Amino acid sequence: GLDRTVQSAQNPDLIHWENPPDGGDQFYPRRGREDEFIDYDACAKANKAFPELTKYVGDSSGQIDPDLIAATIRNEQFYFDNKKDAGPENYVQKHHAWPFNQDESLGPAQMQVQNMEHLAATYPKQLGAEADAVRNATDVHKAPYFVGAYFADVVHGIETKQKPDYISDKVWKQINEHWQKGQRNEALIIAYNPDPNQINHVFTQLDNIKAPDWD
Repeated sequence: GLDRTVQSAQNPDLIHWENPPDGGDQFYPRRGREDEFIDYDACAKANKAFPELTKYVGDSSGQIDPDLIAATIRNEQFYFDNKKDAGPENYVQKHHAWPFNQDESLGPAQMQVQNMEHLAATYPKQLGAEADAVRNATDVHKAPYFVGAYFADVVHGIETKQKPDYISDKVWKQINEHWQKGQRNEALIIAYNPDPNQINHVFTQLDNIKAPDWD
């Protein structure tokens, strides 16, 4: 809107168009190369970094899929939008800071800045200082830990019956309904992004990760 127009006039680094490889999608420039923005080793380690999350991760029915963190990031990169995401991403990669609206989503996991900072304050041992939250969360190798922290924070909220402030009452009800049915992946997917199609989108990325050569 108007604020972004004014900000862009004052900060040219907010204006950017990411060129995909030859034959790539001009509007979604990271499609087909999502894995360039995922550190799979860090995703696996992030599963083990948060006790609230670790105890539910596994391959059995009713457990959190070990690849859910990676699939979450992969989905965000699949939908990385040149028109709205490339400018902010260019700015934060150049300046390692974000002095504008705190609800902007940035980095490999496309996480809101205000959530990055909340999680860093909650899990400083795993995520580092709150003052460094934006720098760390927009690093490919550290972003998985922020997704893991997000999931852990939601699980903690479910277990203690304390809704995180960043989740609405309506979505919180849906999360708990999924969780109580043993649909833990669905619960965390909706917690991360309540879009009606989000569960299907992330499950598609889980399929891509586990069987990348399927037709």
